[in-house]
Amino acid sequence: MTTVEASVWIAQTPPSLNAVGGRGGPVVFHRFKKRWQADLEVLLWAERFPRGLARVEAHFELRFPTRRRRDTGNYQSLLEKALGDALQAGGWLADDTPDHFAVTGLSFDEHPGPMRTTVHLKGLLP
Repeated sequence: MTTVEASVWIAQTPPSLNAVGGRGGPVVFHRFKKRWQADLEVLLWAERFPRGLARVEAHFELRFPTRRRRDTGNYQSLLEKALGDALQAGGWLADDTPDHFAVTGLSFDEHPGPMRTTVHLKGLLP
C-alpha cells in the first residue's frame, strides 16, 4: 500500500472548549465544528488530497500569539470531529471510525506568532 502526505493550515485557532461551553454548549460547539469542517474540506480539495483512502492519520499543531499553558483536550476534540466529518463528507474516507481515521496528537508551537492551525495528514491508499 502507498502512503500520501499533505499539510494544510488555517490562519486561526479553534476556540477552547472552555470558551465554547460557556457560550451555549453543544449548539455553539456544533456551529464552530461545521465552520471548521467546511474550511478543512476546501483546503483538502485545494491541496488535491487523494480521495478514496483506506485510512488517514492526522496531527494538529497550533500556534498562538502568546506563550502560556494550554490543555490539548480543549482544542483537539473540535478539530478531530471537524476533520473526521470533512474527510468522510468529501469522499476521502468511507467512514471516520477508528479503523479508518486517527488523530496521533496535538502540539503547540513553542514560538509565539500569528495564530495558526496546521493539520499534518498521512493517508493510506487502498
